[in-house]
Amino acid sequence: MDIVGADNPKEVEKTAMIIRGCGHSTTETLLATPWQEFLPSAPPGRSKVSITPPQLCPGLLALLGGHPLPALLEPAKSNYFWNSCSLAAVSTVGSAMGQPKASRALALCVVFLIAALYVVGVVSHGVLRHVVQTAPMWPTVVLGLRDSRWAKWTALPCFCCWLLLMGLIWLFLLGWAHVISGTFSPIELAMTFVVGASSIFGLVTGLRMRSGTSAARAAVVCLLTLAVQVLALKVSFLPGIAHD
Repeated sequence: MDIVGADNPKEVEKTAMIIRGCGHSTTETLLATPWQEFLPSAPPGRSKVSITPPQLCPGLLALLGGHPLPALLEPAKSNYFWNSCSLAAVSTVGSAMGQPKASRALALCVVFLIAALYVVGVVSHGVLRHVVQTAPMWPTVVLGLRDSRWAKWTALPCFCCWLLLMGLIWLFLLGWAHVISGTFSPIELAMTFVVGASSIFGLVTGLRMRSGTSAARAAVVCLLTLAVQVLALKVSFLPGIAHD
């Protein structure tokens, strides 16, 4: 939790933008009143309630690394003042925990997608082909498990690519398009649902994430990942790789 002293809201807004841009964090701004300014407005009787800091806010002290509260937030002797501190702590912790969960969800979606394609490879006697096809997705697994901000931008192009392929397969099966053709076993058809569902869930999760990266860098990473994924698909159909 960052405590900022400012004379006007504009200064706080600038600070929040610095935290979002340089710290790659999600910010929520809450107003706090210095203790000495709060005392005159405290209802009669409330300001006489005395609670020691460890008993009052162990979660807030832990969040601050065990250090005493700054002078700006003198240990609260009023329930009203403490309520605002509690809200700030919960808000900050929730924001900090959201990003890792989303990154790991992306990694899990990719793992399900890769596993489904490996099953297709075993059934169709093309394990090596599918190993090559899924190679560009492994960086997302590693980045997602490491809670990297780049996991989103390596995952989105792969999810889009595989969702498009699964859609083309079903358009062929329904007789609506013949961009992709072939024969598909029941297991392969079942795996198209797994790949499609993983891609959709991954896209939704990724689009809701805030990575804090610049648009230019994100675009470069997306385009490079998409190019590698398309290249892997082409290479996988070369003689000697297409069939085991």
